[in-house]
Amino acid sequence: MFFRCLNDDDRTVVFVSNGCNELTGYSPAELCLNQNIPFYALLHPEDTFKLKRNTDKAITEKSNCNTEYRILCRKGKTKWVNEISNGVYDGDKLIYIEGYIRDITSERESSKLNSMLNTYQNAVNSGSLVSITDPKGQILFANDQFCKYSKYSRKELIGQNHRIVNSKYHSDYFFIEMWTTLKSGDTWRGEIRNKAKDGSYYWVDTVITPVFDTRHKIVQYLSIRNIITEKKENEFALIKKQEDLTRAVEEIKNRFNEMMQFNYIVSHNLRAPVANVLGLANLLKNNDIEEIEKKSLIESIHFSTLKIDEVLSDLNLILSSKSDINKTKDHISLLEIIGSVFETLNIQHEEKLNHFSIDIESESEKIISTKSYIESIFYNLISNAIKYKSLERNLEVKIKISKLLGALQIVFSDNGIGIDMERHGKSIFGLYKRFNTNVEGKGLGLHMTKTQIESLGGNILVESKLNEGTTFTITIPASFEEKH
Repeated sequence: MFFRCLNDDDRTVVFVSNGCNELTGYSPAELCLNQNIPFYALLHPEDTFKLKRNTDKAITEKSNCNTEYRILCRKGKTKWVNEISNGVYDGDKLIYIEGYIRDITSERESSKLNSMLNTYQNAVNSGSLVSITDPKGQILFANDQFCKYSKYSRKELIGQNHRIVNSKYHSDYFFIEMWTTLKSGDTWRGEIRNKAKDGSYYWVDTVITPVFDTRHKIVQYLSIRNIITEKKENEFALIKKQEDLTRAVEEIKNRFNEMMQFNYIVSHNLRAPVANVLGLANLLKNNDIEEIEKKSLIESIHFSTLKIDEVLSDLNLILSSKSDINKTKDHISLLEIIGSVFETLNIQHEEKLNHFSIDIESESEKIISTKSYIESIFYNLISNAIKYKSLERNLEVKIKISKLLGALQIVFSDNGIGIDMERHGKSIFGLYKRFNTNVEGKGLGLHMTKTQIESLGGNILVESKLNEGTTFTITIPASFEEKH
């Protein structure tokens, strides 16, 4: 809007171009000579003094006036304008002020937006790890925080893939799912454990969003990450406490069950022979009893005493298997262990070839563990396979030993009479539990085997079908001897 005005209190306009319509909402006729509204009335109250001050300064110095201020338009809208004007003189006398005024509202708003964006960017950069990659994942930008926590310089990061900080904690599927989300145009969020250059780990809460061009084609990916290492460590600590508590509760439960089993043994297996001994001893006090009858009573006492001793020996054996006394680590050859068990059970060479299939991976044959436990485990399993073989078919025993995830795995299968798992599955490893009364035994073998395996930090699983056979799968932590 071009204008010419007087230097009076109203800044009376004597000429104005048609641009005043678009700028102010008033026509030239309404503004000229204050026909409808004086120009000063359009000034924002907060900017009136500024305009007058700057105009007076320019007049005094006889220079151009370049200033910005706000005007109030006809429909109530406020606009920012830039005025460039100068005085028109007759000699030293000021006659008019003339110049032009242009709308700079969009420029001011853009500047304000840029300022806000810069403030936001500075805030994000100061507290978050920011990076930008191309569509293939190559790093184009990394901020100071990214460099600080990754311990890589910006020069080392630019041009690399984010695999440079991959800690190998997450599965391949984790990242496949992430990239599938991003390539579909969606934002992805998740928690990632990264590995710094010095080998330390840090956790980040990550938001990755695609950046599109005008054709909605992905041209970049923007990643903003916030450090949550302390939070994750607290979470893991809480999980560990919960796991420890669960184990402690389970241990207490197991100890209670064992105590109840011991109580049962003492009540049933010890009480009867002790009662016999007491009853027979009372009979011996009778002075009228004949010598031959005394001899019979003494033999009965001896028999009951042997029964008591047998139960006490069993209890001692069970208790010793739960202690740490025998937990010294030995260098063990599993082939030698199995051979020793065969000799103990008097299994001849021909029987070994006909009935036993032994498959041991070469790297699993030599281990470091507790020899007495390993020997006892094999003894119980092999002797049970022989003891509970089927009379309807030839015995077949398969022993497969391998290394699985750093532990020793033993799969022991036979084609014996099997166990009814529906009836006995929950009590299969209980004390004095027997599932076939036609075969002599105490019902201690499987209980001892499970106790020893768990004492080594392992576990045992059983699958069985009546008249088909039984398979035990045992996993035991062990160190493996390296081959030279």
